[in-house]
Amino acid sequence: MAHDGKLNLSRTSIETFIETLEPEDRFEVLSFHVRPTTLFGSLQNANVDALSQAVDFLASQRALGGTVLDPDMHTACQYADLDRRLNIMILYNGMTEQSERAQLLRLIQERPANATVFAIGVGNIVPAKLPNLSHGSSVRVFGRFRSGDRFTVSLSADVRGQAQTQSVTLSAGGDQNPEIERMWAAHRVKQLLRKADRDDSRSDVIDQIVELGESYSIVNPYTSVLVLENDDEYRRWKINRRNALRIERDRGRCADLQHQLERLRAKSLAQIGLQTNSRPPL
Repeated sequence: MAHDGKLNLSRTSIETFIETLEPEDRFEVLSFHVRPTTLFGSLQNANVDALSQAVDFLASQRALGGTVLDPDMHTACQYADLDRRLNIMILYNGMTEQSERAQLLRLIQERPANATVFAIGVGNIVPAKLPNLSHGSSVRVFGRFRSGDRFTVSLSADVRGQAQTQSVTLSAGGDQNPEIERMWAAHRVKQLLRKADRDDSRSDVIDQIVELGESYSIVNPYTSVLVLENDDEYRRWKINRRNALRIERDRGRCADLQHQLERLRAKSLAQIGLQTNSRPPL
């Protein structure tokens, strides 16, 4: 948490969340590393005084290293109430060790029946299964299709006890959006890692992860990127530059998109009677 501004980002995220609470909502804030430290010791109504105390409590937090999840989750779960749903939001620094992720998944599975856990890593994790969609939130879904120019995506859901179904027909992008390919591959790797950590064994997914890393030129726990100074160095070490064609294609597509944006910008300015010969600063 001490690096890359992760603590400040986590603090700001929690502050933003509690500011949206209504006075009749109840909440507690706890920090954790070796052992949990609670602010109130019980659930408090989100009145002005309690929110002010929470902001001060968050501002006082420092990165102390070392995280033991078991007592933290057990402390949070003690606030479970059979008459009300308990939402537990965990912000952590993106667990990279297999044992840490396996431990978090185990603790989530052991939560009370009426509790929902939102694990937000300032760094990593993707659900293999779509979560409940709360008001004001969103779910991003990445998929891959292998043939055909058009395909239909259907969504079925339960909204307040009533079945809802919606379908949309999409067109294949081909090579038009190469960045989406990498996004899909990266999310697929995270999905495979999470399932493997839940099963406490990665042996069955390592080959798939390596293939995804090599095919889509992405870095993951089992692949890396090598950068040499010039073509002679690649030939010297007999390294096949499989990423070169992908980079050339990606750069070409980015240039095409930039030209399209410039044309749209010029058209918009012309419609409102403005002219410009230079691009505005980004």
